[in-house]
Amino acid sequence: MARSEARKRKQAIPPQRGRTATAWARGPQRSEEAQAGHTATARARGPQRSEEALAGLARRSGGGLGAAPHLNKAPPFKKVVLTTMSYVNFTNVTRDYKQGDIVIRAIDEISFELEEGRFSVIVGPSGAGKSTVLNILGGMDHATGGTIMVGDRDITRLTRRQRTIYRRDDIGFVFQFYNLIQNLTALENVELASHIRSQAGDPKSILAEVGLSHRLNNFPAQLSGGEQQRVAIARALAKNPKLLLCDEPTGALDHETGKGILKTLQEASQKGVTVVVITHNSAITPMADRIVKIKSGKVESVIDNPSPAPVSEIEW
Repeated sequence: MARSEARKRKQAIPPQRGRTATAWARGPQRSEEAQAGHTATARARGPQRSEEALAGLARRSGGGLGAAPHLNKAPPFKKVVLTTMSYVNFTNVTRDYKQGDIVIRAIDEISFELEEGRFSVIVGPSGAGKSTVLNILGGMDHATGGTIMVGDRDITRLTRRQRTIYRRDDIGFVFQFYNLIQNLTALENVELASHIRSQAGDPKSILAEVGLSHRLNNFPAQLSGGEQQRVAIARALAKNPKLLLCDEPTGALDHETGKGILKTLQEASQKGVTVVVITHNSAITPMADRIVKIKSGKVESVIDNPSPAPVSEIEW
C-alpha cells in the first residue's frame, strides 16, 4: 500500500529537464538563492561588464545612431570669438535736395560704421557732404533713402517729434561758431542742459573739467574764442549724451587753442562718450580711432587706426 502511494506521487511530478527540473524540485527557496547569486555576480563584475556589452552594441551598430552615446568621443569645443557691434551704422544712405525741377544729391548711398566710445573723424573737402552726414546723424535733417542704425534704433524711421526727443536725450552738438547765448554767463549757458534733460551733469563740475572754473560768471563776449568753444563743449557734455557731434570744432581757432579743444574731445571719448568730428583738416586724423574719408558725396575709404596719436603730436 505504501509502495503504491509513493508510485502515484512520483507520477504526479511533471517531467522536467536539467537545471529547470532541479530548481522546480528544490522549490522557491532555491530559485531565490540562485537569483541572489546572479545579482551578486553582476555587481561583482560591475560596470566593466556593462561597458563591454555596450561597446559590443556600438560595434555592431557601426558607431552610428545605435551606438552608446557616452562611449563616443565628445566633439571638440568650438572657439567662440565675441565681436563688438557697431553703435552707428549707415547703410546706403542718400540725401536729395530739390530746387524746383532740379534734384541735388548731397550724399550718394554712403555706408560706414562707427564704434561706441571711440573718437571718429569724418574728413573731406568742402562740399563733400560731411555736414549733411552730421546733420542727419544728429536728427537735424533726415535721409532720403537708406537706413541709419544708432544702437538698436533706425533713426530714419523716426517721426519729427521722435527726432526732437532723440536730439534732446542722445545728442550733444559742438558747432564751429560756438552758438552761445550772449546774454547768459558761461555757467548759465551750461545750465541750459539741465532744463532740457533731467539726467544732466553738474554745470560747475563740467566747466572745471574743461578748465573754466575761473570763468563761470563771464559772458561770451568776455571770453576768448577757445574759451567760448570750451563752454560749448561743456554745454554739450552736460547733457550726458550718447553721441557728441562736432562740426569743425577747431575751424575758427588758432593752432594752439585748437589743440586744446581736441585734447578736451579726446578725453571725453576716453571716458566713454562716442565722439564724431567732421573736418576738412586731414592733419588731425592721426588722433582718431577711425577715419571716414568722404569725397563728392561718397565714402572714399574707412580706415581703422590701432594706435591713435596724442594731441601733442598733431601739427597743422
